[in-house]
Amino acid sequence: MSSPTPMQSILLTGLSTVVGVMFLTVAGKVVDKVGHALVVDATASITSDISVPVDGLASTEPASSIEVPTTEPIPESAFASLGKDTQKISKASVVPNVGLELSDDNFDWDMTFLDEGQPVKYSTGLKLHSRTAFIVDLDSGEILYEKAADARRPSASVTKVLASLTLANKDVDLDREICTDHRIRTGINGAVTRVAIGDCGTGWDFMGAALVSSDNGAAFAFPLVADEELFMFAHDMNQLALDLGMTQSEFVDPAGIYDDNISTARDLTRASIAAAFHPIVSIPGSAKRWAAEIGKDVEHYVTTNRAAGRANFLLAKTGYTNTARANFTGVYEDRNGRRIAFTIMGAWNPRRRTTDINRIIDWVRQH
Repeated sequence: MSSPTPMQSILLTGLSTVVGVMFLTVAGKVVDKVGHALVVDATASITSDISVPVDGLASTEPASSIEVPTTEPIPESAFASLGKDTQKISKASVVPNVGLELSDDNFDWDMTFLDEGQPVKYSTGLKLHSRTAFIVDLDSGEILYEKAADARRPSASVTKVLASLTLANKDVDLDREICTDHRIRTGINGAVTRVAIGDCGTGWDFMGAALVSSDNGAAFAFPLVADEELFMFAHDMNQLALDLGMTQSEFVDPAGIYDDNISTARDLTRASIAAAFHPIVSIPGSAKRWAAEIGKDVEHYVTTNRAAGRANFLLAKTGYTNTARANFTGVYEDRNGRRIAFTIMGAWNPRRRTTDINRIIDWVRQH
């Protein structure tokens, strides 16, 4: 593989992914959502009465192993609308230039540097619990490490990354309020959601809830936001996957709760890169906390990524089902500005997944 042109340095953090996003500081808390995304100081968190799922499906871990941060309730004054104009950002301003060409109306990205058969820099030296893994340096275009990267496995809630890209690629007003109906019912016991039938919210509310805290009902609301039936939205997800070069993947629902959602570590990394540099999806995709006006109350969501404090994640999404086990896909920027994309699949439980994420971050620093 020929060496790609190095990326120009671009500042992409949880609060400045989109050029022109306005920031409002209220009592030490920063609103970073076009609508109502709330990113709190590292020392703050959400109210203690919120039950935080480990992933989109209830974890089999004992309750004592689930860490739920606590603090004082967030005041209503912390929420303010930042206006619709912040959505209308030129995609060219956030797209990296390591062979990635994104046109104005589709996701026809050149990600050939990720293709199977490309050189892998390191074949040993990284011990992971996860059954499959794929790590790529976005600044050099080098594949750093892979482990069964093309083995097809259930994608679980990591599916929500592609679903969010699909929704963002449609000509819909994410500020428009829609009300849910029976179509948000997943039909699976244990599928975590705080969204009830009849609850009303915006596209931003549902996307934030789905990406930050893996709310399944919020993801099932995506077709409603797009004014489509589930089967058509799933069709569009599969078409987008093909546009991104995800040839080993297929999807049947936007939440990833069914085992028929199949992908690979290599394929999911493609979706993560697109999401991390997307002017819409990157906002909730990089947020550690999210406030969504769904129903009569403001719902406060916290990230399911327990390694969130280890690096500046431009995109982070966990996933878990009893079949898939624990998955993760993300893109992060280290303290030297180096950007790394990686996916792991099949860690036995969320704790081992977090161990693997930390091991990858430490290993990349040494390489």
